[in-house]
Amino acid sequence: MEFVQKEKPLPFFLHCDDVEYGLRLGTVPMALNGIQVWHETYEYRQSPVITYYDVRNSLITNAICGCSIGRRDLWTLWTQKLADYLEQGNLEYYFATILGLYDFVMGARRFYREDIEKHHNRLKTRISRTNRQKAWWYLKVIYVRLMVCYKKIQNAYRRENK
Repeated sequence: MEFVQKEKPLPFFLHCDDVEYGLRLGTVPMALNGIQVWHETYEYRQSPVITYYDVRNSLITNAICGCSIGRRDLWTLWTQKLADYLEQGNLEYYFATILGLYDFVMGARRFYREDIEKHHNRLKTRISRTNRQKAWWYLKVIYVRLMVCYKKIQNAYRRENK
C-alpha cells in the first residue's frame, strides 16, 4: 500500500483508472458481497469521447505497468479496429480512436503537463473537426512514432509516473 500512496495518481479518472491502480497496487482485490458499482450497459455508455479515453488510457496503463504488446502487433490490432469503424461508416469512432492513439504516441511529457479539464472540453470539437485528410496525417505520425520510438514512449510514461 505504501508504494501506491507514494506514487502520483494518473491524471485521468475516466476509463482505466481502476485497472491502473489495481495493477500498481499489485495485490489480490477484495470482493465485498452486495457492494458494486453500477454502470450503464456497454451500448448505452459508448460514445466517441469514451472511445478516445478507452484507447489512450489503456495504452498508457499498459505502458506504465509493462503489459504492452509489441509495436507491430499493436499497429495491426488498431488498424484492424480502424478498418472496422470505416467499414461500418462510424467516422466519429474512427477519428476518436486515431486521436487516442496520437495523444498516446505524443508522449508522457505532454500527457502529464496537459490541463485535463481544457483537454476534455476540447476533445469533442477535435473529434468532430477531424476529417479523412487530417486522419491520414495523424496515422502517419502514429506509425512513425510507434515504429521508431515505441520503447522510448513506454519508458517515458513509466519515468514520469514515478
